[in-house]
Amino acid sequence: MAVQFDLGLHQFVEEAPCALAIVDAQMRYLSVSRRWLEDYGLDGADIHGKSHYEVFPEVPERWREINRRALGGETISANEDEFVRSDGRRHWLRWEVKPWRTPQGSIGGLLMFSHDFTKRKETEIALAESEAFRRATIDACPVAVITIDAEGRIMSFSRAATETFGYSEAEMIGANVNCLMPEPDHSLHDLYIRRYLETGERRIIGQPRKIRALRKNGEIFPILLTIREFVDGKRVFVGFAEDITSQEVTDQHLAETQAQLQHAARLGALGEMATSIAHEINQPLTAAASLAGAASLIVRKSAIAAAGEAGALIDEAVSEIKRASEIIHQMREFAKKRKTAKSLHDINKIIEDASAIALIGVEGAVKVEFRLGEDVGAANIDRLQIQQVMTNLIRNAVDAMKDSPEKRLTISTARRTGRVEISVADTGCGIAGGMKSKIFEPFQTDKPEGLGVGLAITRSIVDAHQGEILILDNNPQGAVFQVNLPA
Repeated sequence: MAVQFDLGLHQFVEEAPCALAIVDAQMRYLSVSRRWLEDYGLDGADIHGKSHYEVFPEVPERWREINRRALGGETISANEDEFVRSDGRRHWLRWEVKPWRTPQGSIGGLLMFSHDFTKRKETEIALAESEAFRRATIDACPVAVITIDAEGRIMSFSRAATETFGYSEAEMIGANVNCLMPEPDHSLHDLYIRRYLETGERRIIGQPRKIRALRKNGEIFPILLTIREFVDGKRVFVGFAEDITSQEVTDQHLAETQAQLQHAARLGALGEMATSIAHEINQPLTAAASLAGAASLIVRKSAIAAAGEAGALIDEAVSEIKRASEIIHQMREFAKKRKTAKSLHDINKIIEDASAIALIGVEGAVKVEFRLGEDVGAANIDRLQIQQVMTNLIRNAVDAMKDSPEKRLTISTARRTGRVEISVADTGCGIAGGMKSKIFEPFQTDKPEGLGVGLAITRSIVDAHQGEILILDNNPQGAVFQVNLPA
């Protein structure tokens, strides 16, 4: 029996604010709202009297089963369901299907309601994807990233932050960031934030600085902290914390090595100076002793009454001159017999450590290229002395390029038959031919401010290692100092 709806009911259904359809027991449309037609892409279609399955021939079996259950008397609903329209677009619906009954009490058909919340769902998905992208980006950052609000409460805690501080993100969300700080910052951090919010004075924001941080296990360690601020509805502070423990250990190692090298250089310089001074002074002392001896003979042969007394004084002077000469001789021997503390050391590692020290302060001013042979291996050397050799050669090379338009330093190592070859090449002013033959002699230098002992010490160290040091021309300009050591 056909079901009749009066005009008023049809108008009510058509104007309904949601998608609403009334079908009979054979799933034929009796009345639909405009919103139903819009939501399901049926604008302008006349579906009255048509079967729901004729209008939507691709209805999946699960929907057919829902309709059968509803015609059996169930009310079925879903708060969120995905629906794919005939044009392929995805929609999200909140729907309900329930039976309606005739005046006689039998089920006359179904009432089908739906609400399309696709725009809200798409916004939620976009936000979730944006949050996932933001989170992935933060977690990909190699340094710890921590965001806090204006009260100092932690809002996010990156994967690197978990690795750095030892806390899980769940432990940190909502906690005060001062739990990551030792005293006195732990107690003063809230005051720091309040002072900034009240005055706007930037003391640390945007300025990288070294501070001490606190791990979960109680360990205090150094970090390089940079803080940024942005406002997105509310003020948020982002902290980037880099664990610089290994860097500080390296810096300390370099400082200690540099101090040892400086001490060794001072001792070496004193030794070279002592040798040179002894050589220079010994000659006039020897001459003075000879002259005083001759004077003593002349005085003793004279008939002067006080000749005996004068001769005794001259003899005493000769004795003192000889004693001074012996002291100087002992100084020379001591300087010559400096011992080397040799043991096996990786040559390339020695070069890297010495370069790190020698190049302090010249980063960026000189282009440095390392060509370290992989097969160089170790040699039996005094580590500090060879580092001193490399430090001297590298600093000399940098000084030689002071006025050069191109400043390129090339440090290389190679293993040759029976020896290890170390080269330091620069593009500086080079070495004049006349200076090459005497540049390794003490107090010989072409630098206005130089003392001329650095290369003398360098050669004496290389000699003590049974090696040799050569000077070569670098094409098209500059010089190459080549050190050959027994492999």
